[in-house]
Amino acid sequence: MRNPVPRLTIARMILTPGDDDLARYLDSTDVVDCDRADIRALARSLTSEAATAVERARAAYEWMQAEVPHSADAGRDEVTCSASEVLRLRTGICFAQSHLLAALLRASAVPAGFVYQLTDADGGLHRFNGVWLEGAWVALDARGTAPFSLAGSLADPNDPLLDGIVYPAPLPNVVRALRQFERVTELWDNLPNRAGITRS
Repeated sequence: MRNPVPRLTIARMILTPGDDDLARYLDSTDVVDCDRADIRALARSLTSEAATAVERARAAYEWMQAEVPHSADAGRDEVTCSASEVLRLRTGICFAQSHLLAALLRASAVPAGFVYQLTDADGGLHRFNGVWLEGAWVALDARGTAPFSLAGSLADPNDPLLDGIVYPAPLPNVVRALRQFERVTELWDNLPNRAGITRS
């Protein structure tokens, strides 16, 4: 079933769905492996007292901020990719963090996808989650300390978006880079930037 999905403007940002079928944003995949028992159990534990989708999203977002620091912030050098890897090691760069937050949200029946942000003039990329809440896409970024808000919670709201699309799946060449390298120190120089992004 397809649902018309409107745009959302947040601090000069417009988020647009990459697919009008909200079911795509609930899929379990090899990267966003939200059907795994450990992820489902954590999602149930975090949201056991949550009465609404907003409360479930807040619980998952705040747990991520408290329990899964960005690799650079934690001084960790191992690369993680899938949501289950991030959960097991409790670390990841922004791309990996967004996989686990999406998995926890999807396991809690909250549609979630991926949005790319430009970080520098050379086209460096950051990624956060676009989350479907109360009839609109909301930006939630597990990196940083921004409090949960339906107006959007971004580590750096001043950085421009790549294209404003909420993708239902991570872009393939970002996933390939995460799986190719074992150390973050090797990964940094090999992450795709704006010029190297492919959508298939």
